[in-house]
Formats: sequence, C-alpha cells, structure tokens
Amino acid sequence: ILIKLVRQSYDSALYDYGLYLLDGNNGFVKNEFLALNLFEESFEVHANAQSAFIAAVIRNESLVPGTKKTHRIGELLAFAILKNIKGAKRYQEQRVNSGHWKILRPDSWKDWLSNQ
Repeated sequence: ILIKLVRQSYDSALYDYGLYLLDGNNGFVKNEFLALNLFEESFEVHANAQSAFIAAVIRNESLVPGTKKTHRIGELLAFAILKNIKGAKRYQEQRVNSGHWKILRPDSWKDWLSNQ
C-alpha cells in the first residue's frame, strides 16, 4: 500500500517512505539517493517543510555524493526555518554557517528528527 501511495505522490507516504529508506530499517534497503528524491518531491509538490529540512540535511552531510549544493541547501533550510521546523535554525547555525566538518551519522534519522 505504501508504494501505491508514493506513486500517487501522497505526501505522508513520501515522507515516511523516505525515512525508512534513509534509516534502512523495517525491511527496507538503505537508499539515501531515493530518500533525497522523495523528500524533495514532498517539498516541491506539497510544500512539506519537514521534508525540506531533512533534504537539506542529506545534501549538507553529503550522504548522497554530488548533491552538496550550497544554494539548494540554503533554499531548503530557509523554507524550513520560515515554517518553524524544530531544529532547522539550530542546524543551520551549528552545521552550515559554522563550517562544521564532522559528518552527522545518527543511528536513526527518524529518532534524530524527533529529538530536534
């Protein structure tokens, strides 16, 4: 059912499936590139600010090679900050603007997001 909802661009399905792919749990194979595409589709089609935030994190942390585009990261984070997404402003200050170079690798992205 989840895949059918993703194919129909149902926003909650895009977001949840993206998290499953990012963490690689619950029987899903880890696929950060597909997760990034799902989060960006959720942002572009449905203006999902939480998806914009996690897409910015994926791009900034270079989880998917070749996707660290500072302009796009700034755009995604600005939208998330304007929509008051928990942790977006702090992430921008601590990991983007500070020039922090240590890669963020939480055990569970879903847990990391809920703890922001």
